[in-house]
Amino acid sequence: MKDANLKLKNKIMMQVYTIYFLRKIGEPLFVKVGLFVALLVAIIFTVSLPSILANLASVFKNNGNTLVFFGTAFSGSLLVVKLIVVTQLFICVALTRDLFKLLPRLHLKGITQ
Repeated sequence: MKDANLKLKNKIMMQVYTIYFLRKIGEPLFVKVGLFVALLVAIIFTVSLPSILANLASVFKNNGNTLVFFGTAFSGSLLVVKLIVVTQLFICVALTRDLFKLLPRLHLKGITQ
């Protein structure tokens, strides 16, 4: 009897945890962070980051204009890379906006000093 009650309790708690997890996945903040991470992984696989860093180092060494460097690099990239970068910028803006909306609520709850 005791074993049956424990199994029933574990089954019920697993269902509660599953529902809690599924509700958390649906939150916009979780979706935005997940999408940002997925796009970051896509950038890592589509762009040669060591080449960009090497070229950027030469720009700094020659006192060049970094804005021109990034503009030229962006305009010369593939359409897929441009779409990923622009989408990540929009997600960053949305996450920053969400952060500023969240901070006053945290302050009211006494979490921040």
